[in-house]
Amino acid sequence: MKRKLAIAFSIGAILIIAGWLLFKDNVVVLKVNPFVAVTDVYVEIDEDGTKNESGDYVYEIQGVDEQGQERTVEFKANKNLRKGAFLRLKTKKAFVDSWEEVQLEDIPAEIRTSF
Repeated sequence: MKRKLAIAFSIGAILIIAGWLLFKDNVVVLKVNPFVAVTDVYVEIDEDGTKNESGDYVYEIQGVDEQGQERTVEFKANKNLRKGAFLRLKTKKAFVDSWEEVQLEDIPAEIRTSF
């Protein structure tokens, strides 16, 4: 009886910890969490990035998501990006998974006027 109770308690604890990790806003957790939707955020590079100790350029910039909502995003690039470039950032909440340069025409018409 005690053994069954210990097993049930252990399984319950594992489920609680797994559930907590699944919904925590942690970069590692966000990256693999299938319940957090990927959102495109569009930005225009208007200043140089700040070079960090590992040699990456860090950008903290205002962008517009697919619904037209303004969001502040932070991401890294391995080079200083060209001023005036438009980027599409693949995000999961505050985590930026990837970015790519796009043309103004590639930005949805509904939010293109934000730039």
